[in-house]
Amino acid sequence: MKKLLIFTVIVSVVTLGGLWSGKKFCNMMSMPAGTRSGQALYAEMGLDASQTESVRKLEASFRKDADALCMRICQKRADLLKEMKDKHANQEVLYKRVEEIGQLQVVLEKKVISHILQVDKSLTPSQGKAYLERIYQQQCQMIAQSGYGESLDKK
Repeated sequence: MKKLLIFTVIVSVVTLGGLWSGKKFCNMMSMPAGTRSGQALYAEMGLDASQTESVRKLEASFRKDADALCMRICQKRADLLKEMKDKHANQEVLYKRVEEIGQLQVVLEKKVISHILQVDKSLTPSQGKAYLERIYQQQCQMIAQSGYGESLDKK
């Protein structure tokens, strides 16, 4: 239950952030937290040169796909808001647009998880454990900084 609540908060933050902030925030939120720290993470995990290069290639490929998908989500949100400006907008049509955005968000979340698992497979067990722990800790830190951390701990 706690994991579901954390996931829901993360998706909500992504949704609100993407709606109001555009590409930079959208991209930041879609990126696995551990992969944003680059060189520090590689050193912390003890990656050798070939592993570092492999992980960087995976991240570059992921980033390209995630950026494109993220911007599609942001554009669909902007289109939805534009449609909502029309006082005669059909509520059912608006809800359909929300469902389309939700489907894209699910695709994005699956891409993030797939990327994390792909990186994890390229690491030794101890490096993979450190990588996943780093991502987990950074997600928890992001939730705590948003002010939701305490309310999640109580449930």
